[in-house]
Amino acid sequence: MRSRATYCDRSRSAGAGLMLMLSAAGAHAEITCAQLFEIAAATVELRDRGTSLTTVLKNTEDLRKANKLTEQDLQRVRQVVQESFTRARSPFEIFQECEAQKSATRPPYETGTSRP
Repeated sequence: MRSRATYCDRSRSAGAGLMLMLSAAGAHAEITCAQLFEIAAATVELRDRGTSLTTVLKNTEDLRKANKLTEQDLQRVRQVVQESFTRARSPFEIFQECEAQKSATRPPYETGTSRP
């Protein structure tokens, strides 16, 4: 039987883990594909340690309170948590899809210009 302290510690570490992943982002900064990968990987690790999906999703509220993300990015983080926790997509698949979406929205380079 697990102690209440162990459960509380795990819950706190789940929230801290998600917050640390986004600590580099300034207020309302766009979330990066690498950050989404890290969130997905941390979610898998938390799941494997026995943290419930409800607990991990509740901890995304810390991001809202910290005003770190736009509402759209916060919804994206929640989706990543849900999909990685339920094994719908792996962290690598989440990263690949994010990169593909970003590539599709970038304007094409003009002839004669160099890529940054």
